[in-house]
Amino acid sequence: MVDTPGATAFKPQTPSKNIGLLQSAIRNMDGQAREGLGSIGAVAYLAMRWLETPDACRSSAAVLHTVLGLIQERADNCLNLIAGAADGAGCSAPREHKMRRAAAAKAVRNS
Repeated sequence: MVDTPGATAFKPQTPSKNIGLLQSAIRNMDGQAREGLGSIGAVAYLAMRWLETPDACRSSAAVLHTVLGLIQERADNCLNLIAGAADGAGCSAPREHKMRRAAAAKAVRNS
């Protein structure tokens, strides 16, 4: 191992513990994605079928508003659940806005 100045030493957990944690997170995210995306697909399918009816021509705005709100709510919920599972396993994707704020704060401290 090469010694890098300023780097902290990586202290891995036991491999079986890491693998178990990752397997659990992946199963959790898979289930949440299937449920969330399945319900979004079902709502979208019903909305598309409804748009083919005469009722859609008479009152589409209010119904579409409700349907789109439900789709947005399910998508946000799915996103939050999956991000939480990834965070719990230490595998979350970097959040660009947090990285930009951290870079800006560092620039101010170094100026």
